[in-house]
Amino acid sequence: MAESSNFTTPCLPKFDGDYDHWSLIMENLLRSKEYWSIIEAGIHEPKENEQISAAKQKELDETKLKDRKAKNYLFQAIDKSILKTITQKETAKQLWESMKVKYQGSARVKRAQLQRFRRTFETLEMKTGESVSDYFGRVMETANDMRNCGEDMNDVNIVEKILRSLTDNFNFVVCSIEESKDIDLLTMDELQSPLLVHEQKQGHYQFECPNLEREANYVEFDEEEELLLMAHAEIIDTNDKGIWFLDSGCSNHMTGNKKWFVELDEGFRRTVRLGNSSRMSVLGKGSVRFEVEGITQTVSDVYFVPDLTNNLLSIGQLQERRVSIIIKEGACKIYHPQRGKIVDSKMTLNRMFIIYATLKPLPGRCLKAEEEDLEDLWHRRYGQ
Repeated sequence: MAESSNFTTPCLPKFDGDYDHWSLIMENLLRSKEYWSIIEAGIHEPKENEQISAAKQKELDETKLKDRKAKNYLFQAIDKSILKTITQKETAKQLWESMKVKYQGSARVKRAQLQRFRRTFETLEMKTGESVSDYFGRVMETANDMRNCGEDMNDVNIVEKILRSLTDNFNFVVCSIEESKDIDLLTMDELQSPLLVHEQKQGHYQFECPNLEREANYVEFDEEEELLLMAHAEIIDTNDKGIWFLDSGCSNHMTGNKKWFVELDEGFRRTVRLGNSSRMSVLGKGSVRFEVEGITQTVSDVYFVPDLTNNLLSIGQLQERRVSIIIKEGACKIYHPQRGKIVDSKMTLNRMFIIYATLKPLPGRCLKAEEEDLEDLWHRRYGQ
């Protein structure tokens, strides 16, 4: 097919020493120009004194013209210092084969390169602060190098590698993907999409503030205008231990036990409506602090409902702050965007998810006693 003079000369891939990359781009260009067949088949000249028909001579002339055009692309793509070493090659096929032998290397060299790329691939890990796109680029670059050396690298190998080498702040997203997707069918684009969404939603959480205690996880929530309480059971806290229900029908966190609060605004007033349309009064709002599975948690905007005999954590309110909740096969797992899994609850016989918590009051403060205070104290103690 003749080339139209209206088209500009394509941007040629200049050979820079990376033969695998250059040959890939160059082959695609020659195929698009319908010259690749001349690279594969070459020119079959008639034998000396062989008589050929006019049609065969015309076909041979067209083949030679294609060969010259293919050679022209190769001459432009290869530096003259390299061409000086291969100018005796008469056809485009011979020129291509010469480049392949010189720069693609022997099978032994390729095996050594492949071993190096394999080691690099296995040790790849996402760096702290590295973007998802940059890390995907690093992984794909190494995977493509391995493919160029003959390795059978399918998408499953790459997907599994990425999932096990992301930084800790992607833990709950990884768990969600592994539990909800078939990894064998997951494409790179399908994997990258939720990771990019998670990366773009990163924000500042209260626990990251340097003025707060390091061991506490804080979650803050917006107030609801209408409150609905679905669960209501006669379970009462004992001593410093208690049970908190994970409730999907509850509009807000709430407890009827005042001792759970580390701070409480008793001027706050509201009512909650039960599933049977009865109502309870809210006599305060504050933060509760407890320990679950060895981790201290502090949850804000919890309502104090004195008539309530159990403690409730609103699943909806948790999810408003991007805390991921996965309920599957009789288990409920809660993942914090930065801390990973913070709660793992098994479904009870009556089909409820509960958290066993231990009351965790704020550390006590040491107060300095002045001399006159001590004197007054002893007077009062002995009735003097």
